[in-house]
Amino acid sequence: MNSIMEFFSGTFVPIMILLVGVGILMGFYVVSRRYKKIPPGKVGIFYGRKSKIKGADGQMIEKGYRVVASGGGIVMPFVENFQEIDTSAFQIEINEDGIPNKDNVPINVQGIATCKISTTPEDILNAAENFLNKSVVDIHAVVKNILQGHLRSIIGNLDINELLRQRDEFNKKVIVESTDELRRLGVQIINLVIKDVNDSEGYIRPLSKVI
Repeated sequence: MNSIMEFFSGTFVPIMILLVGVGILMGFYVVSRRYKKIPPGKVGIFYGRKSKIKGADGQMIEKGYRVVASGGGIVMPFVENFQEIDTSAFQIEINEDGIPNKDNVPINVQGIATCKISTTPEDILNAAENFLNKSVVDIHAVVKNILQGHLRSIIGNLDINELLRQRDEFNKKVIVESTDELRRLGVQIINLVIKDVNDSEGYIRPLSKVI
Protein backbone atom coordinates (compact mmCIF):
# COMPACT_ATOMS: atom_id res chain seq x y z
CA MET A 1 0.00 0.00 0.00
CA ASN A 2 2.82 2.35 0.90
CA SER A 3 4.51 1.73 -2.45
CA ILE A 4 1.27 2.56 -4.29
CA MET A 5 0.85 5.76 -2.33
CA GLU A 6 4.46 6.68 -2.98
CA PHE A 7 3.92 6.03 -6.70
CA PHE A 8 0.85 8.26 -6.92
CA SER A 9 2.42 10.98 -4.78
CA GLY A 10 5.52 10.86 -6.93
CA THR A 11 3.57 11.22 -10.17
CA PHE A 12 0.89 13.66 -8.95
CA VAL A 13 3.11 16.75 -8.96
CA PRO A 14 4.54 16.19 -12.48
CA ILE A 15 1.05 15.49 -13.83
CA MET A 16 -0.29 18.69 -12.27
CA ILE A 17 2.63 20.67 -13.66
CA LEU A 18 1.95 19.17 -17.08
CA LEU A 19 -1.78 20.02 -16.86
CA VAL A 20 -1.04 23.57 -15.75
CA GLY A 21 1.42 23.96 -18.63
CA VAL A 22 -1.15 22.65 -21.11
CA GLY A 23 -3.75 25.01 -19.65
CA ILE A 24 -1.41 27.99 -20.03
CA LEU A 25 -0.62 27.04 -23.63
CA MET A 26 -4.33 26.66 -24.38
CA GLY A 27 -4.95 30.08 -22.82
CA PHE A 28 -2.27 31.67 -24.99
CA TYR A 29 -3.76 29.96 -28.04
CA VAL A 30 -7.27 31.23 -27.31
CA VAL A 31 -5.99 34.77 -26.67
CA SER A 32 -3.96 34.73 -29.89
CA ARG A 33 -7.03 33.64 -31.83
CA ARG A 34 -9.14 36.40 -30.26
CA TYR A 35 -6.54 39.15 -30.63
CA LYS A 36 -7.29 41.53 -33.52
CA LYS A 37 -4.53 43.67 -35.02
CA ILE A 38 -5.67 46.99 -36.44
CA PRO A 39 -3.87 47.69 -39.74
CA PRO A 40 -3.05 51.21 -40.94
CA GLY A 41 -5.98 52.96 -42.57
CA LYS A 42 -8.57 51.21 -40.41
CA VAL A 43 -10.12 51.36 -36.95
CA GLY A 44 -11.48 48.46 -34.97
CA ILE A 45 -14.89 48.49 -33.30
CA PHE A 46 -15.24 46.00 -30.45
CA TYR A 47 -18.93 45.82 -29.58
CA GLY A 48 -21.36 43.82 -27.50
CA ARG A 49 -20.63 44.95 -23.95
CA LYS A 50 -20.57 48.24 -22.08
CA SER A 51 -17.29 50.14 -22.22
CA LYS A 52 -16.05 53.46 -20.89
CA ILE A 53 -14.71 55.65 -23.69
CA LYS A 54 -13.60 59.28 -23.86
CA GLY A 55 -16.21 61.58 -25.41
CA ALA A 56 -15.67 64.69 -27.53
CA ASP A 57 -15.52 66.87 -24.38
CA GLY A 58 -12.89 64.66 -22.79
CA GLN A 59 -15.32 63.15 -20.30
CA MET A 60 -15.67 59.37 -19.95
CA ILE A 61 -18.99 58.07 -21.25
CA GLU A 62 -20.49 54.60 -21.39
CA LYS A 63 -21.13 53.04 -24.79
CA GLY A 64 -21.94 49.59 -26.10
CA TYR A 65 -18.64 49.45 -27.94
CA ARG A 66 -14.99 50.52 -27.81
CA VAL A 67 -12.90 51.98 -30.60
CA VAL A 68 -9.28 51.00 -31.21
CA ALA A 69 -7.51 53.16 -33.78
CA SER A 70 -4.07 51.55 -33.66
CA GLY A 71 -2.32 48.51 -32.24
CA GLY A 72 -4.93 45.90 -31.43
CA GLY A 73 -7.27 44.42 -28.87
CA ILE A 74 -8.79 41.19 -27.64
CA VAL A 75 -12.36 40.26 -28.56
CA MET A 76 -13.83 39.04 -25.29
CA PRO A 77 -15.31 35.54 -25.78
CA PHE A 78 -19.10 35.20 -25.79
CA VAL A 79 -19.77 38.91 -25.13
CA GLU A 80 -18.05 40.82 -27.94
CA ASN A 81 -17.91 40.96 -31.70
CA PHE A 82 -15.50 42.85 -33.92
CA GLN A 83 -15.72 44.96 -37.06
CA GLU A 84 -13.16 47.01 -38.97
CA ILE A 85 -14.04 50.35 -40.53
CA ASP A 86 -11.86 51.58 -43.36
CA THR A 87 -10.58 55.14 -42.89
CA SER A 88 -8.73 55.44 -46.19
CA ALA A 89 -10.03 57.84 -48.85
CA PHE A 90 -12.68 56.66 -51.28
CA GLN A 91 -14.34 58.25 -54.29
CA ILE A 92 -18.03 58.63 -55.08
CA GLU A 93 -19.27 59.34 -58.58
CA ILE A 94 -22.16 61.80 -58.70
CA ASN A 95 -23.96 61.59 -62.02
CA GLU A 96 -27.34 63.29 -61.94
CA ASP A 97 -29.61 63.94 -64.92
CA GLY A 98 -32.55 66.27 -65.40
CA ILE A 99 -32.12 68.47 -62.32
CA PRO A 100 -34.22 71.63 -62.87
CA ASN A 101 -32.21 74.76 -62.16
CA LYS A 102 -33.43 78.27 -61.33
CA ASP A 103 -34.28 78.84 -65.02
CA ASN A 104 -36.14 75.51 -65.08
CA VAL A 105 -33.57 74.04 -67.47
CA PRO A 106 -33.06 70.29 -66.79
CA ILE A 107 -29.37 70.05 -65.92
CA ASN A 108 -27.12 66.99 -66.23
CA VAL A 109 -24.14 66.92 -63.89
CA GLN A 110 -21.13 64.63 -63.72
CA GLY A 111 -18.90 64.91 -60.70
CA ILE A 112 -16.70 62.97 -58.35
CA ALA A 113 -16.22 63.42 -54.60
CA THR A 114 -13.33 62.21 -52.47
CA CYS A 115 -14.30 61.34 -48.90
CA LYS A 116 -13.09 59.33 -45.92
CA ILE A 117 -14.14 58.21 -42.48
CA SER A 118 -12.64 60.87 -40.23
CA THR A 119 -10.25 59.70 -37.51
CA THR A 120 -10.80 62.60 -35.11
CA PRO A 121 -12.16 61.25 -31.79
CA GLU A 122 -15.62 62.82 -32.11
CA ASP A 123 -16.06 61.81 -35.74
CA ILE A 124 -14.92 58.23 -35.30
CA LEU A 125 -17.50 57.80 -32.53
CA ASN A 126 -20.14 59.11 -34.93
CA ALA A 127 -18.96 56.64 -37.56
CA ALA A 128 -19.13 53.78 -35.07
CA GLU A 129 -22.68 54.76 -34.08
CA ASN A 130 -23.90 55.05 -37.67
CA PHE A 131 -21.98 52.44 -39.61
CA LEU A 132 -21.67 49.51 -37.22
CA ASN A 133 -22.58 46.33 -39.13
CA LYS A 134 -22.77 48.32 -42.38
CA SER A 135 -20.80 47.22 -45.43
CA VAL A 136 -18.53 49.49 -47.49
CA VAL A 137 -21.24 49.51 -50.18
CA ASP A 138 -23.80 50.69 -47.61
CA ILE A 139 -21.51 53.48 -46.37
CA HIS A 140 -20.78 54.72 -49.87
CA ALA A 141 -24.49 54.67 -50.72
CA VAL A 142 -25.33 56.85 -47.70
CA VAL A 143 -22.61 59.36 -48.58
CA LYS A 144 -23.70 59.44 -52.22
CA ASN A 145 -27.34 60.10 -51.31
CA ILE A 146 -26.33 63.04 -49.10
CA LEU A 147 -24.13 64.57 -51.79
CA GLN A 148 -26.79 64.12 -54.46
CA GLY A 149 -29.40 65.76 -52.26
CA HIS A 150 -27.29 68.86 -51.68
CA LEU A 151 -26.27 68.94 -55.33
CA ARG A 152 -29.90 69.01 -56.44
CA SER A 153 -30.79 71.70 -53.91
CA ILE A 154 -27.92 73.97 -54.96
CA ILE A 155 -28.56 73.56 -58.70
CA GLY A 156 -32.20 74.47 -58.09
CA ASN A 157 -31.07 77.89 -56.83
CA LEU A 158 -28.56 78.70 -59.57
CA ASP A 159 -29.11 80.15 -63.01
CA ILE A 160 -27.23 79.05 -66.12
CA ASN A 161 -24.61 81.80 -65.91
CA GLU A 162 -23.77 80.89 -62.31
CA LEU A 163 -23.44 77.23 -63.22
CA LEU A 164 -21.10 77.98 -66.10
CA ARG A 165 -19.14 80.99 -64.82
CA GLN A 166 -18.74 80.03 -61.18
CA ARG A 167 -17.82 76.35 -61.30
CA ASP A 168 -15.42 76.63 -58.37
CA GLU A 169 -18.05 78.38 -56.26
CA PHE A 170 -20.52 75.68 -57.23
CA ASN A 171 -18.10 73.00 -56.01
CA LYS A 172 -17.51 74.86 -52.74
CA LYS A 173 -21.23 75.24 -52.07
CA VAL A 174 -21.80 71.51 -52.37
CA ILE A 175 -18.87 70.82 -50.04
CA VAL A 176 -19.91 73.43 -47.46
CA GLU A 177 -23.56 72.38 -47.37
CA SER A 178 -22.69 68.68 -47.18
CA THR A 179 -19.94 68.96 -44.56
CA ASP A 180 -22.06 69.23 -41.40
CA GLU A 181 -24.43 66.42 -42.33
CA LEU A 182 -21.58 64.12 -43.33
CA ARG A 183 -19.63 64.94 -40.18
CA ARG A 184 -22.57 63.86 -38.04
CA LEU A 185 -22.03 60.47 -39.67
CA GLY A 186 -18.28 60.60 -39.08
CA VAL A 187 -17.45 61.26 -42.74
CA GLN A 188 -15.07 63.93 -44.01
CA ILE A 189 -15.42 65.30 -47.55
CA ILE A 190 -11.94 66.04 -48.91
CA ASN A 191 -12.69 67.31 -52.38
CA LEU A 192 -15.43 67.60 -54.98
CA VAL A 193 -14.90 68.11 -58.69
CA ILE A 194 -17.75 68.84 -61.09
CA LYS A 195 -16.43 67.42 -64.37
CA ASP A 196 -19.27 68.42 -66.68
CA VAL A 197 -22.51 70.40 -66.71
CA ASN A 198 -24.83 70.05 -69.69
CA ASP A 199 -28.46 69.52 -70.63
CA SER A 200 -30.25 67.10 -72.92
CA GLU A 201 -31.83 69.92 -74.93
CA GLY A 202 -28.47 71.40 -75.98
CA TYR A 203 -29.16 74.75 -74.35
CA ILE A 204 -25.96 74.98 -72.32
CA ARG A 205 -23.29 73.91 -74.81
CA PRO A 206 -23.56 77.00 -77.11
CA LEU A 207 -23.53 79.25 -74.03
CA SER A 208 -20.45 77.57 -72.61
CA LYS A 209 -18.53 78.38 -75.79
CA VAL A 210 -19.48 82.03 -75.49
CA ILE A 211 -18.73 82.19 -71.78
